[in-house]
Order: sequence, then structure tokens, then C-alpha cells
Amino acid sequence: MRISHFVFLLFVLTIASCENAPPPAALQKPLDLYVSGLREGRLELLRQAFLPNGRFCWKAAADSVICEPFSTVLPTWTTPDPLCEGHVLSWEATEEMARVTFELEYDGLRFKDHLLLYKPGTDWVIVSKSTEVMAR
Repeated sequence: MRISHFVFLLFVLTIASCENAPPPAALQKPLDLYVSGLREGRLELLRQAFLPNGRFCWKAAADSVICEPFSTVLPTWTTPDPLCEGHVLSWEATEEMARVTFELEYDGLRFKDHLLLYKPGTDWVIVSKSTEVMAR
């Protein structure tokens, strides 16, 4: 019984450390490409961060959620915003899959993004993004 309590405590401490520790550099890379692409208005940087057939979802109205492929929405995100900033609020990862909660300041608005990433080869890629506009 004591071993199971220790394993559970170790699991909880591991997850909690992810809430406060920065993500590994390899996981941070697509997030940096995302912010740099928005800051510079460079579609090629955004395409490196996002899987083309991945999905972007947002709440359009009280009873409506819209989802579109990144290949459709990324070209609409190319207005440069030199003040664009982003930082990780929390993250959790296995060897091949990760979840990141990310705060983004872009185009005068503050967003909370919930990102899912996969590592299909050697690099992480964002496969899903759900976002909400936050009060400033």
C-alpha cells in the first residue's frame, strides 16, 4: 500500500512541476515559430509550427463553435504585429504527444490557447488549437 501512495505522489509532483517549469526546448520550438510568425507576419514560420490539416476552433457565438483546417486559417494570420508576445501557462507531455495552455497577446487582444501537439518525427507540431479571447 505504501508503494502505491508513493507512486501516486510522484505522479502528482511530476504533473505539478510541469505547471511551473518551462517546457523542453524541442517543445518550445513550434511555440516560438508561432509567435515569430505572427510578430513578423511570415506564413512560412506559421506553416512550420502547425500541421496543415490540423484544426483551429473558436466559439463564434453563444451556441456556435467553428473549426477550420490550419491550411485555411494560417494565411489570414499574416498581418505583422511587432508587439506580439506569448508564454506558456502550463504544459504536459509524453514522448509523442503534448498539451500546452498558452497565453498570446496579438493584434491588441489577449488570447488563451489550448494547444495539442504531436511529434511525428523529430520535431513537435501543433495539430489542434482552441482559443478564447480574454479580458485585458
